[in-house]
Amino acid sequence: METITFNYLAIISAAVMSFILGGAYTALFKKQLATLNGSADAEAQAKQKPNPKVLVGIFFANLFMAFGLAYFVNALGTSAVSNALWFTFWSFIAFVGPLTIGPVLWEGKSVKWWFFNNLINVICLFAMVLILTFWK
Repeated sequence: METITFNYLAIISAAVMSFILGGAYTALFKKQLATLNGSADAEAQAKQKPNPKVLVGIFFANLFMAFGLAYFVNALGTSAVSNALWFTFWSFIAFVGPLTIGPVLWEGKSVKWWFFNNLINVICLFAMVLILTFWK
């Protein structure tokens, strides 16, 4: 089995980029997200300050995801933007989409909620794969 080397700076950068994109998306669409989450008072929920523990947890989740993506990017030999697009597409179809559909099926969340939340997942996934593809 071939040894895969990791570019730790690229991994950290990918995690930071995903964290920033997710934060910007959440800040930009805070009211819409609160409404889609079924908040009775979307305005009040949109004004809530982020919990530092949640932010740290999200960053570490992004970091773990970046490590996993780095492994697969290296193992698959991803080397072009088209590869990154296909990698993102298949990752969404095989993992992200099915793993996030549960609240729609079990909790009655709307499909619009699912699409709105997964839009940022796909954007972050693609950005991370691009960073990890071209910064080896």
